Amino acid sequence: MKYRKRLYQMAKICKIHTKDNLWYTVEVQYDDGSEESLLLDQDALVKHGFLSTGEIEEASLRDASKQQEYVRAYQKAVRYLGYRMRAKSEMMKYLLEREVSAPVVSQVCSKLEEQGYLNDAAFAKAYVREQILLSDKGPKALIDHLKKLKIGTDLIQDAILVYSKEEQEEKIQKLIGRALRKSNKDSKWNFTQKLQQKLIQKGFYTDDVRSAIAIIEWNSDRQNDALQKQAAKIIILVQKYDGEFEQRNQFLKRMAMKGFGYDDALAWYSNWLMEQEV
Repeated sequence: MKYRKRLYQMAKICKIHTKDNLWYTVEVQYDDGSEESLLLDQDALVKHGFLSTGEIEEASLRDASKQQEYVRAYQKAVRYLGYRMRAKSEMMKYLLEREVSAPVVSQVCSKLEEQGYLNDAAFAKAYVREQILLSDKGPKALIDHLKKLKIGTDLIQDAILVYSKEEQEEKIQKLIGRALRKSNKDSKWNFTQKLQQKLIQKGFYTDDVRSAIAIIEWNSDRQNDALQKQAAKIIILVQKYDGEFEQRNQFLKRMAMKGFGYDDALAWYSNWLMEQEV
């Protein structure tokens, strides 16, 4: 915020009126006839002696002008908090991006912490609870997000305790069940590799993911259905190669890449070849 650069010799408070229950508008007239409105809280009014109309000292007016930046910044901060809880780093970034000076940002954040509106410990726990309810993220993803918000390590470790082992295991099982319902074309090996990668990317611990995947029930019918679907696609793709020998090798190679065993793939190919000769 830019302040008036000229030195004030004399000024006069013309009017003081309440803006709301917290803030007051002070109408000021300078000795050159210009006017200005200052937005101040009750503490600032008392501090600067702006309790009634009349003449004021230059030094008080300068201090009041500086106080106005704090007031406006505080109002912006309160509005920003109106949407949801914020980490202190979020608030600092928000105010700095709106050209509030660093000292005032620090002053506003300290005031909000004193009032209980900014509390990184409470924010971290609330964030973890919210993600448990609304997302399918694992604990590592939540920890990474809180680190990006510059939440202290001790506060993060305390907050993540809200995410119980049982809740983590329950989410993993739900994701596995969802994946099983969606996929019926992958071999067991291919399916579990993709699933493991996905669950780890979502922030679950590797050991927990592997333990959960190890007990997946995978019956022979499901494996055979997947083999039939993949083989039917691949056999079409390998027709572009010259000669039956090269086509077979390419078929077996691609089936292996999909996680199917050599013997099963070869048996399917042999049956397919006999059908073509009939």
